[in-house]
Amino acid sequence: MKVLILTNKVPYPATDGGAIATLNLALGLNKNAVEVFLLAINTSKHFYNIAEIPESISSKIHLESVYVDTDIKLTKLIKNLFATKIPYNAQRFLNPQYREKLTSLIEKQHFDVIQIEGLYMLPYIETIRKHTNAVIAYRAHNIEHEIWQRGLKDKSGIKKAYLKHLTSRLINFEQEQVKQADIWLPISQRDGKKLREFANYNPPQLVLPVGIIAEKYSQPIVEPNNTIFHLGALDWLPNTEGIKWFIEQVWPLVLSNKPNAEFHIAGRNAPKAFEDYVKDKTGIKYFGEVPDALQFMKNYAIMIVPLLSGSGMRVKIVEAMAAGKTVVS
Repeated sequence: MKVLILTNKVPYPATDGGAIATLNLALGLNKNAVEVFLLAINTSKHFYNIAEIPESISSKIHLESVYVDTDIKLTKLIKNLFATKIPYNAQRFLNPQYREKLTSLIEKQHFDVIQIEGLYMLPYIETIRKHTNAVIAYRAHNIEHEIWQRGLKDKSGIKKAYLKHLTSRLINFEQEQVKQADIWLPISQRDGKKLREFANYNPPQLVLPVGIIAEKYSQPIVEPNNTIFHLGALDWLPNTEGIKWFIEQVWPLVLSNKPNAEFHIAGRNAPKAFEDYVKDKTGIKYFGEVPDALQFMKNYAIMIVPLLSGSGMRVKIVEAMAAGKTVVS
């Protein structure tokens, strides 16, 4: 059996939930006698030279990528606003070179299943249908419009007006695009149910959660007293939103009972405004991106995950549990 996986970033290093979900599934398929091909958009934001991926992975998955500059450009944003109904956050991933590479792969190989990881890759179904009768599976990592809707509440002025318009487009886009797949692979039971209700559509579906390799986490645990931590992508709005709420509503209560408590925060791509926000706050230590997420996790006692919004699955909670950490969410 041959499976082709399409993804909007190279799933290595597997340091965030999306990359972990994609890479571990590909490795799991390989372990079960599936020949796995993976074609990634290699973005400017998350660029990784696939020639440097370890042989322990590249020997099991046929990895290829196409570089695409997905950086936000004001001129393209304005053109998108007036020239198309596709939301700009989706249009950034549409690329003719990627289409050509996808077409070439399909014509050379005879895939049984083509699996699409995430909403923004769904428009490539149009290309897929022209060249193959393979089953098309959509793996929904989140219900994307929910995250954008909830993120509107803290915005104001022109920015809020634009994001409201963008979210409206995204709702229509998601509602139509998910119906193009033959089967759905939601990452959680809750998301599967919500997706059916939202799209008013009921294709065959299988809940396919994020899997982790448990042995990777079975090292001795170090737990210094009075330390808590948060680890997660800081360019993801629900994470920064939750941390700010925790710092304002909960952290003062912690310090009043444990004046020597320490709160350690790590994660990649934090906006400068967030870095400025956490700077010089009592008992808080900010690290930015760390070279070894698992080692960071093991250096401190209690993981906090103060989410107020979001969908999908919190992979860092699963990782923390596998490492034997206490989690408060």
